[in-house]
Amino acid sequence: MTISDTLPPPRRRAAWAAACALALALIPAHAAEITFSRIGAGDAGLQQFWQLTPEEAQRYRNIMAATGERYKTASPLAVLAIMADTPEDRDYYAKRAALHEHEMVKREIETALRISEEMSGEVLMEKMTRFTDGLTGINTTDYLPDERNPAWHDGDWLVLYIDDSCLTAGCMGQFTPQMKDTIPANIKAERVLVLNSKLPLTAGAEAVIKTWPETPVQLYDPIEHHYLQRGG
Repeated sequence: MTISDTLPPPRRRAAWAAACALALALIPAHAAEITFSRIGAGDAGLQQFWQLTPEEAQRYRNIMAATGERYKTASPLAVLAIMADTPEDRDYYAKRAALHEHEMVKREIETALRISEEMSGEVLMEKMTRFTDGLTGINTTDYLPDERNPAWHDGDWLVLYIDDSCLTAGCMGQFTPQMKDTIPANIKAERVLVLNSKLPLTAGAEAVIKTWPETPVQLYDPIEHHYLQRGG
């Protein structure tokens, strides 16, 4: 039997209502959504940002005044948890502090991702490339992939890059249409095959290359062939 069972109906209802009011008082105030762009200054801004009651804000200011710089890097909710008088209050403010920190970290991660995406965009990447070109003295900004510069001009190069996976005639033959037919007949362009391998081409692969318009074979050099690294 509980105390409320011994009360007459009106008093029992009053006791139940008081219990509900106490339960509601223990629910954290973090449920309300914060509109950060509308946060004011001073005490009003402090209460709005951290969702503090006037009493909580005053208690926080009193603690900070009494402890000096000890908790200057802690959030108001963390300070209220640290200096709570009871374990229940400590748990209450610690949970609120954790929820608030969780939301802020989510915002920081989302913002860092957006900044990273913008830094990787074409405009900023080109600016960074030009900056590093100025430092190294190597001009990589004149290179454009075919999809961005499809028209052929006199003096252009058609470069075929080969590594260890394509040293045979069977593999080399698949590039014959591109090496023969890509450049219009009226364009004076150079063809070159860049070989990034310590192994030699097979005799069959060399025979295939001889069927193409003049295509010298160059061993890959990271400085000379720096333009091949742009997509890597």
